[in-house]
Amino acid sequence: MFYNCKKAKQIDVSGFDTSGVADMQYMFSTCENILNLEIEHFDTSQVTTFAGMFFRDSSLETLNVAGFDTANAEDFSSMFSSCVDLPELDVSGFDTGKATNLGGMFANCNQLTRIDVSNFDTSGVTDMSSMFRSCTSLETVDLSGFDTSNVNNFVMMFYGCGNLVSVGIDGLYIREGADTTDMYTGTRWQ
Repeated sequence: MFYNCKKAKQIDVSGFDTSGVADMQYMFSTCENILNLEIEHFDTSQVTTFAGMFFRDSSLETLNVAGFDTANAEDFSSMFSSCVDLPELDVSGFDTGKATNLGGMFANCNQLTRIDVSNFDTSGVTDMSSMFRSCTSLETVDLSGFDTSNVNNFVMMFYGCGNLVSVGIDGLYIREGADTTDMYTGTRWQ
């Protein structure tokens, strides 16, 4: 909808009724000069794809998605990818019970030091490729509750996360045949 609004510094969506919207894919993607988006009021209960919703919003400094209802969402790929100036992000309440794709979800979020995904239900997820790729400031992420029994793509999952100290992946299951190419390249576990 606002894809590639590179010159826009502000977008007013305060009057939007999103109660019937199923697809928010790339909605604000590549809005490179937006500093904040006031979308707390969005009704996302019918949304099935958030893919690339904030992709390459490289100036974004505040984003409140804590109230998003994600119970019907299957695709979260690249949702926050390349939000390079975003210092914090609360996704702890996301319901990912229907999720299949988390690929690139937080890739290149250079300012985030921690991401709370401890409550994510990943039992149906098949793609975690580049999920945290190049999160260069990321120090801790708890994946101890992740069910990765159906994941077949782990490619570059932690690639370039050089400051990552704690991952909490003691029970991380990697099924036979899953692609783990460069999964830990650029980390202390490579």
